[in-house]
Amino acid sequence: MSVVLGSFVEMNGMVDLDERFSGARWAPNFAQSWPIAGWAAPLRDDGSAVRLRDFGVGEGVIERYSEWMLEMYRGKWDEIRSWLSEIGEWEVGVACWCPNTKVARAQLNRFGTYHCHLGIVKSVLVKSGVEVRMLNDERMVK
Repeated sequence: MSVVLGSFVEMNGMVDLDERFSGARWAPNFAQSWPIAGWAAPLRDDGSAVRLRDFGVGEGVIERYSEWMLEMYRGKWDEIRSWLSEIGEWEVGVACWCPNTKVARAQLNRFGTYHCHLGIVKSVLVKSGVEVRMLNDERMVK
């Protein structure tokens, strides 16, 4: 089993994957038929979006966001384990909008990097023993 993490745009062109999943709050028209890895989406239990800006500005924002997201994923461990079991030995992709969102573009323009929840997803999957490849990893803040 291996998982590729990247943007919808990148995933759309990857025909060698066994399956492509949306790991975001919403998907573009071309990805509306993709199954959803709902556990990966940055959503609170009430369905509201979790955004980096919810954790303030300045020093420590990324750390606070990342800690909150890791705790959220810990709470979804049964769902994650079930999803991993379903994909078996496949090579799959999980997509989100970064770095194609307005917010990620602004981060790239200002800092040369961006922060995406898929970076946190990567750490969860790697700790679970899954082989993970992340597209655009070199520009992402961990």
